[in-house]
Amino acid sequence: MTEAVDSCTWDEFLAGEARGGPRHELVGGRVFAMAGGTERHDLLAGQLFAALFAAAPPGCRVFTQNRLVRVAANTGYYPDVVMVCGPAAHERWEGDASVIIEVLSSSTEDTDRREKAVAYAALPGLAR
Repeated sequence: MTEAVDSCTWDEFLAGEARGGPRHELVGGRVFAMAGGTERHDLLAGQLFAALFAAAPPGCRVFTQNRLVRVAANTGYYPDVVMVCGPAAHERWEGDASVIIEVLSSSTEDTDRREKAVAYAALPGLAR
């Protein structure tokens, strides 16, 4: 993850994301710009999305790279692939998930394996 570009509340963060432009993640109230993905990353995420979509139980929704998951009051991430079984917490974000997939890359692996894995593990609906 890079240097924080700003700090704000959850609602301020959502308002900023609604304006469009490059996406960001909110971590402990600090806003971080997301890096662009590679072709390999996008192809892997797409294949994982397709497989999960095909296997999803009735009533579950599968998203790829554009669905924000709020893991704490002031923290939200955009997983590469996420499956949610149950109603949406909000029209723009999810408050729980059954499956979350992060495609690892050399620039994000440490953050994905440590910070995000710990945050995602606290979600009550996450399949274990």
